[in-house]
Amino acid sequence: MGRYHWDIEQPNDPDVIFKPKFRGDWQAELDLFRPMDMTVDLSNPQTQVQWEEWLRLGYDAKSWSRKMAVDPTVMPRIHQCFAHMAWDTAHTSQCWLTEQKPMQHLPLHMDYLTSVGLDRAIVEQRGWRILVFLSDWWPGEFMVWGTETFSHWRAGWVLAFPACKYPHGTANVSYHSGFRLRTAGLMTPALQEWLASDSITEIN
Repeated sequence: MGRYHWDIEQPNDPDVIFKPKFRGDWQAELDLFRPMDMTVDLSNPQTQVQWEEWLRLGYDAKSWSRKMAVDPTVMPRIHQCFAHMAWDTAHTSQCWLTEQKPMQHLPLHMDYLTSVGLDRAIVEQRGWRILVFLSDWWPGEFMVWGTETFSHWRAGWVLAFPACKYPHGTANVSYHSGFRLRTAGLMTPALQEWLASDSITEIN
């Protein structure tokens, strides 16, 4: 996997995927969202450096990050999205429901998947993260990945990208909360084929 070019005049590589992949209504389950207390393992060097940079900016991620684990018995429709992804089952994968409330943001950072518990070397080779948008875009929501800005998504769209490669950040200056399913793991041929296809998975 090539590294990011770090040239603000150049476009991203074609490995950032932004497209519709699911169709469903998740609102009833989103109403059950309850954020958990955030804990951070600062023993990892990458995590420690990232947090130190944020604190120098005056940014406290513990006050801004809102996520919860997805219980398939409570949120079966949301969990179906994760279950449909063919992550490498020989290694750990991750599934969180996140909320970004109005006026919340996440500064530019890199994803090393340290919270997944995977070795850095294998993450650099095969690590990916896939976000599933579970609520429609509203004016004022945007995401920056490398040199591209993403907006105008609909519920069921995905944003997928190789880990350890793209600096990225998000912001919400709308009047609505944005909900996303955040998944991560090691890529497989089956998952790569699914992402490349234009198929839409119905979630009932």
